[in-house]
Amino acid sequence: MEYTILYEDTDFIVCTKPAGIASQNEKGLQPALTDLLKQYLSKQSGKKGEPYLGIIHRLDKPVGGIMVYAKTKTAAAALSKQITENQIKKHYYAVLCGIPKKTTATLTDYLIYDKKNNYSFITSSSNPNAKQAELSYQVLEQINPNPNNPNETFTLVDILLKTGRHHQIRAQFSSLGYPLYGDLKYNPAWKPTSTFSERKTNIALYSYCLELLHPKNQKPMQFSSIPSDGIWKFFSVLSNTEKLP
Repeated sequence: MEYTILYEDTDFIVCTKPAGIASQNEKGLQPALTDLLKQYLSKQSGKKGEPYLGIIHRLDKPVGGIMVYAKTKTAAAALSKQITENQIKKHYYAVLCGIPKKTTATLTDYLIYDKKNNYSFITSSSNPNAKQAELSYQVLEQINPNPNNPNETFTLVDILLKTGRHHQIRAQFSSLGYPLYGDLKYNPAWKPTSTFSERKTNIALYSYCLELLHPKNQKPMQFSSIPSDGIWKFFSVLSNTEKLP
């Protein structure tokens, strides 16, 4: 459960969340990223008592990538406002099962969140409980680890998330027939390929870049991290990436 701190000052902290660990405490046996960060902050300060750590946004447990947490209530309010007003830009990499018909597109759908089953599904815009979900994507690379099966093609896409709905990316691509690699919830028939020799895998979705304004001085800031293990290492475009986005 290793995480990496990308940036820290008196107002907030930016780090990478490993896939398989929760963004915040979920009363499980495994410590969440918030637990680990609070331990780190306590050790750094040397003060007694639990340090403040404001949750600004979340990533699903099986998803990895960049997270930002506030270290003060003032910073938490400022960063949360940026989230509400869509000022924080979130960029993701995702691996799709299959080949999208369009190499670049904007997806706009309406989602309903089924809290009981922790599942989001697309519905009509006329549904009063539906929330608009929008993202843009661009195809970066395609690989086929099994030449004997031309249908076993995986597509790496670069995503700009424009709204932050529950399981939005997973639900939208699954509805098009291109579910995310490793996503058993939205692709229950998925099985690891023999080429990758995986017994267990996390969802191939990674928040690789965050753009925000500093909560105190409003300075534009950008943080990036490239995934390099699991299926990600098979895409040459990622190994050759130096600057993002």
